[in-house]
Amino acid sequence: MTDQRIEKAVAKFIKLRDDKKALQDQHKEQLAPYNEAMTKIEALVLALLIKQGANSIKTPAGTVYTSTTTRPKIDDWRVLRPFILENDLIDMMIQKLSPDAVEQFKEATGDLPPGVVVNSETFARFKK
Repeated sequence: MTDQRIEKAVAKFIKLRDDKKALQDQHKEQLAPYNEAMTKIEALVLALLIKQGANSIKTPAGTVYTSTTTRPKIDDWRVLRPFILENDLIDMMIQKLSPDAVEQFKEATGDLPPGVVVNSETFARFKK
C-alpha cells in the first residue's frame, strides 16, 4: 500500500510538470513569429555590413556589429588523437571524462583510474 502523502506529491508534481510543458509549448508558439522576423532582419543587416565592409555601424536606434564564433569539430578522432599526443598538444582537448568508460574501467579493475574521483547524486524522478 502506498503512502497517501507520496501519492499526492507524485500527482501534484506530474500535474505541475504537465502544466509547465503546456505553457512552454504555448510560449514557444507565441514567440515563433518574433524569432522568425528577428532572424530575417539579422541576415539582412549582416549582408549589408559585409557589403559595406563594416564590422559595426552606429545608428540613433542602436549599434549593430559582427561577432564571429568558431566551433572546431573533430572530423577523424583516429587521426587527431595520435597527432595531439605526439605533438604534446593536450591543451587542445577539453578535460572531460566519459562516465561510461570510467564505470567500465572500474568494473573491470575494481579501481578508478589514477587522478579520478567520482561523485554521484540521487534524484527523485517522476513518470506516469
